[in-house]
Amino acid sequence: MPNATGHAREHLLAVAAHLFAHKGYAAVNVTAIARAASLTTGALYHHFNSKGELYLAVRLDLEERIVARMEEAAAAHHKLRPSARAALGAGFETCSGLSAGRILSEPLPETAPDVIGDFFARLCGPAKMSRAVLLTTLFRASVAALDHGHTPQQVQAALEWLF
Repeated sequence: MPNATGHAREHLLAVAAHLFAHKGYAAVNVTAIARAASLTTGALYHHFNSKGELYLAVRLDLEERIVARMEEAAAAHHKLRPSARAALGAGFETCSGLSAGRILSEPLPETAPDVIGDFFARLCGPAKMSRAVLLTTLFRASVAALDHGHTPQQVQAALEWLF
């Protein structure tokens, strides 16, 4: 691993994402993250003030990547009217590909912006906020299903059945 500060931070994010995705937030401690990244805990704390701050950075990165893919899918599906169905499917597929099920099925930290919820709110518009809440909940439930042993194909089939 390169010693440059930016590279160390990115490496920590990647290692933490892997550990959080496979073990969950509560089961991972700072020492394990630093050891897996071949760094000291001091180096970890140089980049992040706490495990919570590191987790939030990992989670926001994942959610922003997923939302970017959902925006592309919604816009491509209907040039004049974005499709929630296309966005939901693309978001789930991206989440599955990133192995982000466990991370995104954990409760959203209190200080975190709701990137997924904000996306669906923009997609549905202010007049249809209840639809946005429903789509956000559906997305989170589909992601949680991955963390509870369902295959991506099973969850995708359930999503298609709903639409």
